Amino acid sequence: GGVAVRGAPAVLHPLRTVDAPPGAVLDDVDPFRFPPGARLARRLSSERLAAWAGPLAAGWDLLLAHHPDVAVAVGRLISVLVPLTSTRRRMSSASSRACFGGVALSRPPDPLNAALTLAHEVRHVTLSALIDLLPLAGPDNGLYYAPWRDDPRPLHGLLQGTYAFMGVAEFWERQRHLDTGLGAHARFARWRDAAAETVPVLLASGGLTELGQEFVMGMGDRLDELAKESVPPHATTLAHRAAARHRDRWRRAHTRS
Repeated sequence: GGVAVRGAPAVLHPLRTVDAPPGAVLDDVDPFRFPPGARLARRLSSERLAAWAGPLAAGWDLLLAHHPDVAVAVGRLISVLVPLTSTRRRMSSASSRACFGGVALSRPPDPLNAALTLAHEVRHVTLSALIDLLPLAGPDNGLYYAPWRDDPRPLHGLLQGTYAFMGVAEFWERQRHLDTGLGAHARFARWRDAAAETVPVLLASGGLTELGQEFVMGMGDRLDELAKESVPPHATTLAHRAAARHRDRWRRAHTRS
């Protein structure tokens, strides 16, 4: 006796590596490479892989040269990159506590966005690891405004976002001294102020553990330091306008008339 399996023979696709960070695996094969809901890209052709690898490698070089502390964190904590389908609007990325060390992202349009995305997502990976060891928040049924999201966020999500966007602000604080124009200054002010806005909300929520309170107060201290950094007046105006537009749009979407 025996077992006969009919159908086309299975094709095994090897996992490939990229240089951001060096040796990281690009997983476009495993059907369970990321939790459900993500817009997973199909297997990348050689041409599409090259289009991915170029901006990622250059973005990694940018981190090494100008954001070395971020590069160290990325090198230690991110080991798998999962391609997402690209959208016309903007680059997208995500991480998950269920996939420690993995980051899902759409194709970076340029090295700067590649570097920024890694700087952002490594903060989520870092905090997820910490929360697995030391709970920072307990059960909480509240939903909160987050200056970087279009949907109301639960407490755990707001905590994650605050920590991640503090990292984004720190990225732009350094990058604004390398870029010309006001854009980087405005992005620094925008995300610095956004993260600072949510710190008192977290502290007043009543949902943080004692360690969580200490952690968030530490974030507040760091954001107070960033608040002392000067920003060109017009860049500050641009940041304030962007923040006001986001809040107005959020209120229209989520406030009952």
